[in-house]
Amino acid sequence: LHLSIRRQRQMCIRDRFVGLTILLGVSLSLMGMKVARTPVTLGVAGLASGFFGTLTAVGAAPMSLIYQHEEAKAARATLNFFFLVGVTGSIIALAIEGVIRVADLYLVAALAPAVVLGVVLSGVIAKRMEGRSLRPVALILTTGAAFLLLARSLW
Repeated sequence: LHLSIRRQRQMCIRDRFVGLTILLGVSLSLMGMKVARTPVTLGVAGLASGFFGTLTAVGAAPMSLIYQHEEAKAARATLNFFFLVGVTGSIIALAIEGVIRVADLYLVAALAPAVVLGVVLSGVIAKRMEGRSLRPVALILTTGAAFLLLARSLW
């Protein structure tokens, strides 16, 4: 029981740290700070995305902040590939460490219809976003993810 309470407390601290870090990034963006897309910034954002995503399931924030000023079609293609590789790497690492349980696979199966629905809806939304900046959507989704993390840390 003591170990469970300790682990719960660590998860709350981690979720708060990641949530507040994401909100800091959004705030800096809203204040006009623009991060150039360079190999170094992409590397740092990629590492942060992998770290945040594996620990809290909120990995998109750092990369979406880097690509928020890009045209939707180009950003979408790059980010989709990035997340395909990143999520695959995280799943492999978690499997090697023995963290993935059978119950997790049932959850994956239960969520599969939502993934299919998301893919279908993304095609409709993508057509509406052609030629537009992803910035408003990126900032809204990133902020929402941060607030959900912070809310989760309170329970």
